[in-house]
Parts: sequence; structure tokens; C-alpha cells
Amino acid sequence: MSERFDQLTARRRALLERSTSERETVVSAAAALQSTLAPIDRTIVATRRVLTTPVTVTGALALILLIGPKRVVQGASRIAALWPLLRGLLGARN
Repeated sequence: MSERFDQLTARRRALLERSTSERETVVSAAAALQSTLAPIDRTIVATRRVLTTPVTVTGALALILLIGPKRVVQGASRIAALWPLLRGLLGARN
């Protein structure tokens, strides 16, 4: 009976070590994923903040009605293309 107890104790110890190792692997993978997705999270939070403000939504609708949807999309695509440059200029100024 003592031999069986020793086997079970050794197996339990091995499983605990394996569990600890796998937990560390999962934590490091999650940290890497979190750092990769952090900019997307910030963008989503900012977008939600802007879209939940009635003044912003009203202003956007008024802009679309005044200048037309096609020109709004063209302007947005130009801003998106120039965004890295603008971001660099604004960051260099701070």
C-alpha cells in the first residue's frame, strides 16, 4: 500500500509541475496577445466614446447632408492615408 501511495504522490507532483509550466505558457501567450491587441482596444473605446455623444452624431449627420456621402468617404480615405504622417508630426511636436 505504501508503494501505491508513493506512486500516486509522485504522479501528483509531476502533474502539479506540468500544470504550473502550462499555466506560465498560457500567461505569457495572453500577455503577448494583449500587447498586440491594445491599440485595437483603445480605438474601440475611443470610437464608442465618440459615437455615444449626441452632438458628435448630429454633427456627422449634418456634415454628410451638407457635403454629400461621396465627398465624406473621399475625405476620410485621404485622412486615413495621411494619418501615419500626421500622427508622427503631432507626436514630434509634444
